Formats: sequence, structure tokens, C-alpha cells
Amino acid sequence: MDIIDSAKNAIESVQRALSNKNVLETAEVGDLNALELLIAQHREVDALFAAYEEAGEKAFRTKEKIYEKIAEKLRLHAELEEKHFYPSAERLDAALVREAEEEHQVLKEMLAKIDELAAEDSTFDAKVTVLKELIEHHVREEERELFPECKSKMPEEKLKEIGAIMHAETLQKDSSLQEKKSQASKTH
Repeated sequence: MDIIDSAKNAIESVQRALSNKNVLETAEVGDLNALELLIAQHREVDALFAAYEEAGEKAFRTKEKIYEKIAEKLRLHAELEEKHFYPSAERLDAALVREAEEEHQVLKEMLAKIDELAAEDSTFDAKVTVLKELIEHHVREEERELFPECKSKMPEEKLKEIGAIMHAETLQKDSSLQEKKSQASKTH
């Protein structure tokens, strides 16, 4: 077994472990390395897409709320990757990182299009489906290609450092967003 296969196996075992519990809610800052945190965020978005699909054809308000959560999570995830993870990963595989950044650009454009629509719009579900497919493709490439390379070539201390920074920023932004939502609901 070569180092790439070994790294892929390690990533798969982390994925299985992370899918069994909500690590993002229970982990302390510093517990997760960058790859574990990003994979946990991937699984969180997967679960939101599943909830969206289960909501039912006419559950417009529910779908809208789930989409808002998906969009919020994807925007934060993309921001964290671009700001903290990709600069280090680019040194290992610049082509993969450039492709991932282009996929993020398409993601942002798609989110902007969906943001303009009401859930009742005849194209809303179709656009969310295309968004889901884009994310599945992006996640598959990261988890099968980029992450194993980072796992095998980037020092664990660096992965831990990046993970701690991204986790702290996630908690800060989540807290700030919850505060804004709370204030908005008090004014309505």
C-alpha cells in the first residue's frame, strides 16, 4: 500500500467517524485538524441537502429556511477554505486548488441566483439541485484528491493550526449570525 492509498484510507475512516456524530457542535477549538473540520462541514451540508429533499414538493417555507442555512454554511466554508486552507494546500497542488477556487466562484454565482428567487419559483428546486450537484463534485475532488495529498505531505501540526483557526472563526461567525437573527426577530 503506497502513501496515497494510506492517506485515502485515513480520510475515509475520518469521514465515517465524523458522520456518526455532530463533531462541529461537540469539538473544542483545537480538537480538529483542518481536514477533519472541513470534512465535518461537508457532512453538515450533505445533511441539509437531504433535509431539503425530504421537505416535500410544496413545503416552500421549510425549503426556503433550509436553503438559507445551506447558503450560510457554504459561504462560510468557502471563505474559510480560501482564506486559511487553500494558501497552504496550493504549495502542494496548485492546479487542484485553482480548480477548487473556480468551483467556489461558480458556487457563489449560483447562490446569488437562488437568493433572488422565492421558494415558489418554478426554477428554485432545479437551481438547488444543480447547487447540490456542484457541491457533491467539489467535495468528491477535495476528499479523494486534495485532502489525501495534504494529509500525506502537510505536517500534522500545520493541519491542527489551520483547523484551530478555522474552527474559532466558524464559532465566532456562527455566534455573530445568531445574535443578528435574534435581534432581527425582536424587531419584527
